Amino acid sequence: MGGRGIKFSEKLSIFLYLLIFLTILFFIISISSILKATKDLEKIELAYSKKRLKEYFDNQKEVLRHQVLELGVWSELFWQIKNGRLNERWFKENLDNWLPVVKLDFSYIFDKEGNLFYQTHPLLFDCEKIIPEIKKRKNLSFFLKLNKDIILNVAASLINRSEDALQEGEYAGFIFIGKILDKKKLKEVKIEIKEDFEIVNFDENKEKLVFLTDYQDKPVAVLKILPSSEERIYKKLTKYISPVWFLIIGSLYALIYLSTKEVKRKIKEEKEKQLVFLGKIIGFIVHELRNPLATIKNCFYLLKEIKDENKKKTYLEMMEKGVEQIAQTVDTFLKISKGEEGEKEMIDVKDLISEIITEINIPSYIKIENSLNNIKVLGNKTQLKYIFKNIIKNSIESIKEKGLIKISYKEENNRLKLIFSDNGCGIKKRELKKIFEPFYTTKEKGMGFGLSLVKYLLELNKGEIKIFSQEGKGTDVLITLLKG
Repeated sequence: MGGRGIKFSEKLSIFLYLLIFLTILFFIISISSILKATKDLEKIELAYSKKRLKEYFDNQKEVLRHQVLELGVWSELFWQIKNGRLNERWFKENLDNWLPVVKLDFSYIFDKEGNLFYQTHPLLFDCEKIIPEIKKRKNLSFFLKLNKDIILNVAASLINRSEDALQEGEYAGFIFIGKILDKKKLKEVKIEIKEDFEIVNFDENKEKLVFLTDYQDKPVAVLKILPSSEERIYKKLTKYISPVWFLIIGSLYALIYLSTKEVKRKIKEEKEKQLVFLGKIIGFIVHELRNPLATIKNCFYLLKEIKDENKKKTYLEMMEKGVEQIAQTVDTFLKISKGEEGEKEMIDVKDLISEIITEINIPSYIKIENSLNNIKVLGNKTQLKYIFKNIIKNSIESIKEKGLIKISYKEENNRLKLIFSDNGCGIKKRELKKIFEPFYTTKEKGMGFGLSLVKYLLELNKGEIKIFSQEGKGTDVLITLLKG
């Protein structure tokens, strides 16, 4: 039974380390989930930023296309170009003054043959190579990259009098208008759409890029969304996660330290309990052997003095029984220490209890009623004798004055139920739950080992024990065994 303490410590140690492992695993999974959620949120925000940035520039293209269409169908402009009469005053009053109002930076007008007719600002790009495309598509809106820091947002259209967006019919020339998106203008865009970006080369991570295309739908400029935008959520989360990480790691170290300390304390306690257990078990064995040894000693002394052969024979028989009792006790404890069940045989319960009654000292004020018939059970005789003897002795000790101990039985299928009833002092309710615990006792000179051993021996014999008691009224002990 001492080995159970070591096993308990080992189980406790395994449980604590398993708890630590599961705690670490839980926090790792939790943090991983948070980081995964953060990463997913980053992707969502990045996708949203890309979409918003692309929509902004697509919208700028469309707005510029509508503006150039308004100019392209302007009748006065059509006739100016068609007649080839350059009225600079008219252009300055109507075109040059109009550009700042609609926040445009330049405008170029070409005649039908592709010759430059009028310009509000110096030419920034080669317009002539785009004219054939205007003839095919009537109007265009696109981007051009002037250099690493400047992008042009350009729109071009035929100049005719058709109010139809398809601009079918006679045309007099071509018009280009546009905006210069330099660093200053790009900064205004960032403020407007609240997205941080910059102009980059094509060899960047495409997930973060927005492509601006020319009149042939070929990418000419690349905008990259900056980390400050995509990591906004991550920074907010890590602001709270970082202290949590320190808290988790600190808690785990504390848990490991306290767990290790607790395991060591438990192991030390168990070792101390084992020493106490060893002392008590030795005391119990001595207690069990003391009575037969005293009987043998007394008989041996009397044999020296007595001459009567009949009395000598009686004392020799008593000595023989004492030696047999000692041998049985030693044999029982040896088998218990090895976990052996012992040899099973058919036992007459009535005869066994009658034998026990003759061996123990029963006060004259106590009566024992044995209402058992000649019924047999399957078990180990030595172990069952100890069990019944211990229960009868407990009943005798609980009776302080005139009392009665009844021994009866019930049969249920292949089980025999023995009932030991007494009208002694009974057991307190709070003590009833602990009576099978090793070394728990309410007796002044008790070892607290009897009932725990009784329960253990019954388990070896495939039996059970239940105790029902009321303080001041008595106790019923129910023992269930296999019938023979």
